Amino acid sequence: MKEKKVLLIDNDDFFRKLYKNKLEKEEGVTVLESKNGLEAFEIVKKEKPSLVVTEVTIQGGSGFTLLKKIKEDKELTDIPVIILTKLAQESDKKHGIELGADYYLIKSENVFSEIIEIIKKILDIKEE
Repeated sequence: MKEKKVLLIDNDDFFRKLYKNKLEKEEGVTVLESKNGLEAFEIVKKEKPSLVVTEVTIQGGSGFTLLKKIKEDKELTDIPVIILTKLAQESDKKHGIELGADYYLIKSENVFSEIIEIIKKILDIKEE
């Protein structure tokens, strides 16, 4: 079975740590982290994670730019991407989906456990 790897990109250290702890300790997922869009794209190219979860407002470009680069790369285009952001404008959501995001989730509207369930669904992690 292929190792499940998730790349989390967010400027917020607490946010990344929260998700990393839950996914690694309870779900057995390897979590890679970045707070920079340029660095994140290099990680995606090198590691080819099973899933990318990104905030829109990140250093070194935006989550939208990162998403666009992933979806335009033939080797990476099949990697699912979740945008998990504080940007709640309908126009931002529409833009993210048009660029190829599998989910556009707004941090304030989605409970932590629901987001974890979506991640598990994408990674095909079954309940024991």
